Amino acid sequence: MNLTFRISNNNKPKYEFACERCRLDKKKCDKKVPICSRCIKIQAECRTYSKDTAGVKGFKLLVQRNNVNICNTDGTNMLKPVSITVNKLFLSPYPPMSNTLEYSKFMCLMSLSLDMITKSDKSQSALIPLDNIDHTLSPLFWDMLVKLYLEEVHPNLIILSLNYFDITTCWLRACCIYLCAYEICKIRNSITDLKMKTMESLILKELNYTRPSLRTLQCYIMLTHLYIFRGNKNLKRYSFIKSVKIGELIGLPRSCNRQSKIAQYERNLAYIRILLFHTGICEYSDGEGMIYEAVKTKHTSWEFQLLNPLQYSYNEFIIANSNNITALFICNTVTRVLFPIKLLLKLGKIDITKILEFKIILEQIYNTHINQLGPCYLDHSLYKIKEIYFIIKIQIYSLLVNQCPKEEYIHNWMQLNYDILQFSFSLTDKFDAMKVIQSLVCINSCQKIKSIGKCDTWSKDLDKIMFLSRSVIKSCTSYNYQFDWGVFYQ
Repeated sequence: MNLTFRISNNNKPKYEFACERCRLDKKKCDKKVPICSRCIKIQAECRTYSKDTAGVKGFKLLVQRNNVNICNTDGTNMLKPVSITVNKLFLSPYPPMSNTLEYSKFMCLMSLSLDMITKSDKSQSALIPLDNIDHTLSPLFWDMLVKLYLEEVHPNLIILSLNYFDITTCWLRACCIYLCAYEICKIRNSITDLKMKTMESLILKELNYTRPSLRTLQCYIMLTHLYIFRGNKNLKRYSFIKSVKIGELIGLPRSCNRQSKIAQYERNLAYIRILLFHTGICEYSDGEGMIYEAVKTKHTSWEFQLLNPLQYSYNEFIIANSNNITALFICNTVTRVLFPIKLLLKLGKIDITKILEFKIILEQIYNTHINQLGPCYLDHSLYKIKEIYFIIKIQIYSLLVNQCPKEEYIHNWMQLNYDILQFSFSLTDKFDAMKVIQSLVCINSCQKIKSIGKCDTWSKDLDKIMFLSRSVIKSCTSYNYQFDWGVFYQ
């Protein structure tokens, strides 16, 4: 928000939209970012002057503390924070309020029922029922969503911050889950509206204390979806333009002649977030997108920080290079294969020849990025690339079988399912989440093919694939006692 400084006829300066401290000190406020430079220098809280907020066009960044109180009173964190790698040119240390959120108060604010979350009753774990009942009318629905988010926070697609789970960023993922749940609500009711208002208040509060970074980009993208749901086109356009501008800033080179690996990685993530949020998440209006949040981050090894991007160790290079190639692979497959196919389906121009061309492009992208990994890479990066590759490829084969049920296409589709299951069985216990995701993809694909009614002769094979997929899920030690994942597609 910029300060508008004008001189009136009586030669008295008139201050508009300045922060509270600058207004009281009668100083010019350069609030071009959520925190003005004066407040940054003195490490003070930058608050919008309350009497002027009613006339602000666009966002009202002032949040009443009586309504949204997420500040920690004892200054302790219940969860150990993990430092996030950011471009120091655009990110200064967060004010104390941003880094001292209290776990219990946060949960009370987001769920309104802390007791529901701490219950260990496993019978209440059917989170996203795909029936005609509007379960969002019950507060338990929202409580269990938050419980799932707290226990399993790493997304299948790179939607939110990768494996960085600390109390200063965890609410972002909760907001994403609330958005997904809000989207599948069959009725706009008082509970969902209250949850969305709470989420909006948290996002605006975060924007008031954070300089441009991946976090602010995520905030603006979530606001974009929120205003899409509300039908506010002006605020939606404003939010998305802000996210794109921030994405252009992230990862820019400073004094070096070329971008470092970590700078490239951050910038790729910025664009991936924009693509997946703005175009991808809206495709999962039937609740299927929720399964992509159900992946553990417990055993992953992507938590790293390059202290000096120009002088890094060999291990740090391997980590940054593996993550960068993974981000590039997802970006290329989504933009060059997945989105064009969805556009063809939306326009009703289904061309088998064109779909086969996309299959060839997918194979080329996959082989290129596998070769770029080199002899040394993170296992998680290789498995992530294979996971996304299988997910997109089975969608292509399912589309081919649906439009033209030739014997060749059906045989290739069946073989691909067995390849996916073989890949799932080969994963170790620390990749249980990938096993679950891949198995759910097979189950979902088989059920859709059976519903078409064009593969009656393959009915036994379809049942066998579904049985093996459920067996993979039950073999996962991290899941067999928590959730009945088959409920998603039964």
